[in-house]
Amino acid sequence: MGDIAFIVDLMKKETGMVISEDKHYIIATKLYPILVKYHHKDLKSLADETRNNRELIQDIIDTLLVNETFFYRDKYLFSALDKYILPEKINSQKLNILCAACSSGQEPYSIVMHFLEHYNNMFEFNILGIDVSYSILDKARQGTYNNFEVQRGLPKELLDKYFIQNGDEWVIKDLVKKNVTFLHANIGENLSRLGKFDIVFCRNVLIYFNQDFREKVINNLTNAMNPDAVLILGSAESVLSKNDNLCKFTPYPGIYKYVTNPDYLIQKYP
Repeated sequence: MGDIAFIVDLMKKETGMVISEDKHYIIATKLYPILVKYHHKDLKSLADETRNNRELIQDIIDTLLVNETFFYRDKYLFSALDKYILPEKINSQKLNILCAACSSGQEPYSIVMHFLEHYNNMFEFNILGIDVSYSILDKARQGTYNNFEVQRGLPKELLDKYFIQNGDEWVIKDLVKKNVTFLHANIGENLSRLGKFDIVFCRNVLIYFNQDFREKVINNLTNAMNPDAVLILGSAESVLSKNDNLCKFTPYPGIYKYVTNPDYLIQKYP
């Protein structure tokens, strides 16, 4: 197996991420800092060391993972929450929410700010953000973003209200932070240790996986959902596998409900 192919196979096994052949050329460039850090002259010697160095494997994962995210991504999502999802949950004692592949935290923090703005003190909620990258989770926990990051999707009034400026950076306030816990977890593995959730976000992630791994992820997420829980995927993503318990729930794309009697929802939202 060639050096590039070895790295591609490593990413697929560890994270499920499929790096298409037309993207292979960027691997050596992106891994150059890792070569320097571990004192290797080429990818071959780097690949050889991965057999006995878990820290190196994690550094490769952290470097090659796609961590594209921004605040309030996909405005329709918040309309779906307000019109269809939260009205059914509003009387719940507490909502347990999972943000899978949460990256640097903009998605869970956006959800918290939305709840604080529109549902303050109406219900309790806990948000768990998980990701396979330790370094990106550290950034999420810090809640510190540069000017470019806060300007992507975040309304200025919310920036002023929920962030503190520190030089060229913005730090999210504890008022928001305290509602989110970040934990290292791989969505390709059993998630039962995390508990059960009422709303599960896993958005714009499945597009990087092959079909077999997508189905595995969907099954893992479904097993972590309470009855009547809602699964929210990206707008270009869908449940490809046959799953009698996941039904389209709203007119918006990529949103499914875990139900024991799916016929009703199939008729309501064909």
